[in-house]
Amino acid sequence: MQAAVHTPKDFVEITSDIHKIDAKKAVSQLEDKEANYAYYMAQASWQGSKICWFQRSYESPALFVLLKLMFSEGCESLKAKVSAAGLTDDQWKQMTAYSACVFNNCGNFRSFGDTKFVPEFDQETFSKIVKASGAYSTHKE
Repeated sequence: MQAAVHTPKDFVEITSDIHKIDAKKAVSQLEDKEANYAYYMAQASWQGSKICWFQRSYESPALFVLLKLMFSEGCESLKAKVSAAGLTDDQWKQMTAYSACVFNNCGNFRSFGDTKFVPEFDQETFSKIVKASGAYSTHKE
């Protein structure tokens, strides 16, 4: 039996949007004690989740660092650089969808079923996106 090889053309078009969540109004309605509880619970959850990256796959911690560095300059700035590098809007959407999945699952495997997911574009496109980021010029190594 021969294993199936998937190419970018085999994948379904991206239709999901990513939206920023603004919790400022909701948090401002909390009492100080409640706001502190919510804040420190979120901090503990964030710090505790980092172990999941190491448990998910060998490459997941590196993906976390890479994507966090790339997106730390802001989505709009990164999108402009990706566009200037000649990549399409669809490739940008595919990158943001892949990154959102990686962050959501604390790695490049789904949180159930041991199913690995990959970007909907080839390695060369991924490399172009990484090299277009501001983080690449600072952290090439």
